[in-house]
Amino acid sequence: MKGNDPAVLDSYAKFATTAGKHFELETKTWKLRKPKHERFTMYKSVHIYKKHKSQYELRTYFSFVQFKYLTGSTCDTLVEYLQRNLPEGVALKTSKIELQKLPDYLES
Repeated sequence: MKGNDPAVLDSYAKFATTAGKHFELETKTWKLRKPKHERFTMYKSVHIYKKHKSQYELRTYFSFVQFKYLTGSTCDTLVEYLQRNLPEGVALKTSKIELQKLPDYLES
């Protein structure tokens, strides 16, 4: 998840972990310590007055929630539930990771 307001992002991460607990899943949350900074400068006038500038800064905060041992139907239901309750200013990106057994020739 990513967003511009850290308070909204933290409350949504707490909501996501609570939703995972209702589905009886193991959850793990963490966030990046430093936000991503974007700074840019714009001129107030297009042609003249180049000394008159405005500087803007945009900070993007990231938070991660990991759910373990999901089944296919539970995953679809949980992701749809989280997307429907997504607050304004927060973006959600999901990815599935599947654990598979090692092949026989790799085992010792």
